[in-house]
Amino acid sequence: MPRLINVVYQVTRAAFAVAVFALGTQIYIKAVIKDIESHASKNSVSTTSIASNVLGNDSSQHSLTELIFGDTSLSRLQRILAEMPPPYRAYFESHDKLTVFAPVDEAYDLEKFDWDNPDFYWMYLEAYHYVIGNFSLEDLAANPTLPTVLWADIYASYRQRISIQVLSPGTVKLNHRATIVKPSLKAKNGYLHYVDRVIMMPVSTAYVTRHWPEFSLLRQGLDHTGLAVIVNDTSTHNGQTFFAPSNRAFEKLGKDVTDFLFGPWGRDCFRALLEYHVIANETLFTDSHFKANGRGPGLINNEVAPGFELNMSTMIRPLQLKAHIHHDKDRGIGKIQINDEVDVTQPDIVVQDGVIHKIDDIILPPKLSAGTTEDGHGSTSAWDRLRVELLRPKNTMTVENLLQRFQPYLQQTL
Repeated sequence: MPRLINVVYQVTRAAFAVAVFALGTQIYIKAVIKDIESHASKNSVSTTSIASNVLGNDSSQHSLTELIFGDTSLSRLQRILAEMPPPYRAYFESHDKLTVFAPVDEAYDLEKFDWDNPDFYWMYLEAYHYVIGNFSLEDLAANPTLPTVLWADIYASYRQRISIQVLSPGTVKLNHRATIVKPSLKAKNGYLHYVDRVIMMPVSTAYVTRHWPEFSLLRQGLDHTGLAVIVNDTSTHNGQTFFAPSNRAFEKLGKDVTDFLFGPWGRDCFRALLEYHVIANETLFTDSHFKANGRGPGLINNEVAPGFELNMSTMIRPLQLKAHIHHDKDRGIGKIQINDEVDVTQPDIVVQDGVIHKIDDIILPPKLSAGTTEDGHGSTSAWDRLRVELLRPKNTMTVENLLQRFQPYLQQTL
């Protein structure tokens, strides 16, 4: 009988999850359609191809759609757009400020697409290649991320973003994946950039931690502590910021500490350590901040700039992380630093449920002292912090030191 009850419970739970997902999908699709209809012009746009000699003329005299349908290297994209509903095409024609990342034909051969993908999948995928605003190649290099036409949540609270990496002057990569490969074109309603890969819609946090080799130890830690289930469960939060320690970060702790963390006696401490790196219901990119109230619509959706500071509540209830956006002299944009100590080394890894920032150091809460408040912030002066940093021997982290940091919070995690 207990086994039967458990089976019935699991079946009921699965059915409920499917129902919630289906309802969420319907709500999201309705939001997208409403957004499209509110912007689309009354006159639909013809799906017939523009003459191929369009590109030989002044591109700024033509719309983005005309440029796309006039370029034979974009035939795959043309077929996708031609099969879209007229209001969808009209939506993009009605905007006077758009930037399009157009995958060349060869880009589609590098991806694996399911043959039975529904029509709305292609609508979402294409929407993720359209950015609101006019951005030349130089403009792209000056922005850490940009908002796309695609909504990031079912409440239409904020736009899903694309992150931008500058590999060298004139070489720009998108989402650590697609590279702009041909001279960009200025259209009368925006810019057209050619890319060598399809910019796939963001994957989950679970996918990144499981498939990026630099996070292999983090993946083991999430599984070892049981935290993977919570971090990867998108039904528990709307947006998330994960300061993800790389393999290098764990190696800096030393063998004794890592052996303890990955062993049975260090599991609780390890879980607390990882929970200190996760902020639920807040998504902080280098240039924008979104905050939600659980699974409800967003409460805050702001652009941020160098000089911005924010205290964010971690999964350990009383502890917060202080994020400070510094000025990056190399690119002239912002750079995130945590608790005035740890720099983000690979920012703005866009994921389905928020953002991941790679760090090469473990973030540790301060030792409790008379000057330390409950949320982990203290009144230590900048000179005292500098003095400790200069005089501290390298590789001094021990199991005892680690337990001193996390022992007070082992019973206060979410």
